Amino acid sequence: MFRRAAVVGLCLATAGCGLLGPRTRGPDGLSVYDGDLRRLVRQSRFEDALEVAEADAADAGDDLLAALNLALVEHYAGLHESSNARLQSVDIEIEARFTKSVSKAALSLITSDRALEWLPSRFERPMIHVYGALSYLSLDELDEAAVEARRLSRLLDDMGERQLSGDEADVYATLRYFTGAVFEAAGEWNDAHVAYRYAGFEDELSRPPPGTGDVVLLVESGFVANRVEQSVNLLINAGDADYLRSGSDHDRRHAASCLSRDRLGFAYESFGLPLEVDDCRRDRPRSGTDHDHDDDGVAYLLRIAWPVMRRSIDAVETGYVRWDVGSATMTDLEGEGLLQADLSGAAISDFNSHAAEVLIKAVARAAVKYAVVDAVADDSEVAQVLGNAVTALLERADTRSWTLLPSNLHILRMSLPAGNHRIVVELGTGRFAAQSLVLDDVLVESEGVTVVSTRAWP
Repeated sequence: MFRRAAVVGLCLATAGCGLLGPRTRGPDGLSVYDGDLRRLVRQSRFEDALEVAEADAADAGDDLLAALNLALVEHYAGLHESSNARLQSVDIEIEARFTKSVSKAALSLITSDRALEWLPSRFERPMIHVYGALSYLSLDELDEAAVEARRLSRLLDDMGERQLSGDEADVYATLRYFTGAVFEAAGEWNDAHVAYRYAGFEDELSRPPPGTGDVVLLVESGFVANRVEQSVNLLINAGDADYLRSGSDHDRRHAASCLSRDRLGFAYESFGLPLEVDDCRRDRPRSGTDHDHDDDGVAYLLRIAWPVMRRSIDAVETGYVRWDVGSATMTDLEGEGLLQADLSGAAISDFNSHAAEVLIKAVARAAVKYAVVDAVADDSEVAQVLGNAVTALLERADTRSWTLLPSNLHILRMSLPAGNHRIVVELGTGRFAAQSLVLDDVLVESEGVTVVSTRAWP
């Protein structure tokens, strides 16, 4: 009885440490913390957002993710020095985290992936250097901005070695072009030429004529797709439970894969993955106990939880774009954007490419939990049922992600006379502006390139 109480106590204590996940709100599946941050920044209440990001940092689920949220709010609040210092520390910590702790990985098989230290996806991490470069440009520290562009280029080199989907390729090209523009602004013409070539713009590099300069504008809009939890409760018999817990690690992974495909085919379909079903039970690994006759015994409640990607209900379509340049020497300009990328689509595609492994691990983790229950239940069906219920309660999907990122990226480029300009960008589909973005005092230098950014909050 003492051992059973100890196990239940351990489970409840673990839940109290945050592994149950944060409270959620609304149909978008965001936590209260993420929802509050989005609401405050879209209202331009950056001081309040900074307070939430600092005071409620633990609700982010990881100190590194909390630091990224704080750095991004600082960026939009104009606190560029503080934002950059935080982003530099985050980047160093990310490098250190790629060597994962074996003990943490083992713990995640008993509790959830939330026990592991969070790491950004391959479409989240490049944005760290995008914001770093933008902040350095705002501080007129061009050499430091070029350093961030080089760091971004290295990540894009790795990304470019993989096969990219349509949305992924668009993000890749857009970020490549952005690095080229930063290199141009810093006077690094050779690096700029290479970046434009990778972006698919072989002839883009041409210095503006005397008396004029180019403005490259990065427009961000909407909020990126975020992770939400999906779950299902399955009743399995003792034979299935033994199948999941017996044999080598390879056998148990194979068993979890079979069960996920057999019972969770709808999940594979939601990920856009092919469902290849074979006779998984033909070579079922056997333990020393024959459970074939015991199907009417204790039923196991297998609660499986996994994350899926959901587009934000706040995402804004970025279609027709026009810009007006208020200047004594210029008339209004109008045109289409140069590049556009769906960061949400790329994030969803990237996640779905390895979603099957996430699902298999969730099934295997549930089996490990029930093996622990069996080991301490003292052959008591009551203890098994209670322990089963507690372990099911602890099953939570890891829904942590950098939810303040934009959903869309749009790059515009225009040539203007040297001097200060007021730029107004109108966003929306068709020729009716859904939102106007105003940038005052944009300094254009003769024969130079100026890189600026703005964000359309939904």
